[in-house]
Amino acid sequence: AGDLDAEAVAQTLAHELSHLAHRRAFGHELPPWLAEGLADAVGDSATTAGFLPLSDLDVVAGIRKRLCGGYEIRRTESLARLVDLDRSGFDRGSVSFDYEQSALLVRFLLLDPGLGPRFRAWLGVRAKLRSNAPGLPAALQVSWPELERRFASWLGCS
Repeated sequence: AGDLDAEAVAQTLAHELSHLAHRRAFGHELPPWLAEGLADAVGDSATTAGFLPLSDLDVVAGIRKRLCGGYEIRRTESLARLVDLDRSGFDRGSVSFDYEQSALLVRFLLLDPGLGPRFRAWLGVRAKLRSNAPGLPAALQVSWPELERRFASWLGCS
């Protein structure tokens, strides 16, 4: 762990172990937005005393602030682009918000009362089929523009 404090070690360990768990559960490599978003949902909530509730958004306040800054300067990309990225295109460029978008998109999808059950069902289909499930908007029963609007509203960026 070197010079890292115990909380940072707990978060990093939980994040990396979640990658192992989802590789076992899904049986194949997930798209980077989903792999990193799921790992961040676990890792960001980890503490040395246990896990904070996923709904505790204070733990992602810094990530949210950085992503909102990206939206303000129009440097973020669309969610459709994020979801379509393969590993070679993820988090490339001099300024990227791919990790922040992924972390907060997965958290949003898990917490949203209407989308959460559909997202969890879609994850279940992905695990069962051990391949790509139907497209995300189809599974969520929303269009990309509607998903963008709802995500932006949840973020509360001004």
